[in-house]
Amino acid sequence: MKSVRILRVDPYRRTVAALMLKGVRDATPHIRRMIRTNNIGSREIMKIDDKPMMVIGGLEVDEAMKGWRLPGTDDTAGISIITGRDAEAGLVIDCPVNVQWVLDRIQWLEGEDVGERDERAAEMIPSLNDEIRQALHVAVPSNDGKMWLTAAHREIVGEAMQTLGLGTERSRGQMLTPLGEAVFDLLDAEAN
Repeated sequence: MKSVRILRVDPYRRTVAALMLKGVRDATPHIRRMIRTNNIGSREIMKIDDKPMMVIGGLEVDEAMKGWRLPGTDDTAGISIITGRDAEAGLVIDCPVNVQWVLDRIQWLEGEDVGERDERAAEMIPSLNDEIRQALHVAVPSNDGKMWLTAAHREIVGEAMQTLGLGTERSRGQMLTPLGEAVFDLLDAEAN
C-alpha cells in the first residue's frame, strides 16, 4: 500500500488534522493508535465527485462521548479518521477533501451529560419487556467496574440490548453501556 492522506477529527479538542498513513501492509494497528481504541469500524458518510468518503472510528461509543457530523450525515462519536475509498478495489485512498473543507462544514456535538442520560433511562423503563428487565436485574459487575449480563441472558436479549443502546456492540449486548447502567440502577432502586 502506498502512503495515503487522511484526516483525523478530534471532537474533544475540536481539531481536524491532515496526516499521512505510511505504506504498510496492515494499517489497522496505526489507525487504532491514532483514534485511541481497540475495536474499529468504518462506514461511508458521503460521496464527493462520485468517490466514497469514509469515516473510521471506534465501535465502543456512547452518548456521553463528544462527537461531530457533516451536514446530511450521521453523527460520529469520539476521535475518528476520514478517508476516501476506491469503490471497485475496496481500498483506502486519499481523503477526497482537505482540512479547510471539513472545518467549513463540521458541526461539533457535545456528549450527553449524566442528567440527560438518567432522564432518557427513566423514559425507557416503561417500554422494556420482561426478558430485558430480568436480564438487567441479574447483571453483575466485573473487576473493571463495568456491568455485564450473564451469558445465558445475552443469548436471549443481547441483540435487543444493542438495538436499544443498553449493551455494547463488541460484547454483542452483554456489557452494559452507560445508558444500560443507568437503566440497571433505576430498576435496582425500584426493586429495593
